[in-house]
Amino acid sequence: MNVEVVSQREHHKWLFSVWYPIVAPLAAWAVHLVAEAALVRSAQKDDWVIWVMHGITAVLAAVAASGILVAWSLIRAGDRPLESEESGDAAARSAFLGWLGLVASSFNLLLILAEEGIITWVHVHA
Repeated sequence: MNVEVVSQREHHKWLFSVWYPIVAPLAAWAVHLVAEAALVRSAQKDDWVIWVMHGITAVLAAVAASGILVAWSLIRAGDRPLESEESGDAAARSAFLGWLGLVASSFNLLLILAEEGIITWVHVHA
């Protein structure tokens, strides 16, 4: 049995790169949903609130987009992104979690941008 010893810092960096694309965009979407819902009534009264809502969307969309970048770097780290799932080693697990993170991050980015489209459409047509 061959056990690779890594430092605690490297392990934490690996954990971050694995879980960030899955958790951070989901949290960004949840915060976006709650923040926009909390501000919608104020946006009907004051026009400047819509700009705050756009700013919140920009920041949280950047979080989701960064999740895509981290997931992509995790996929590319194995140098064999599509074949590695069959081998069952650590690179294969990382590639699988990278693909999962890529799908999750992309979906949450899509949700954030769709909500922004609804905000803009309602503001223009209200």
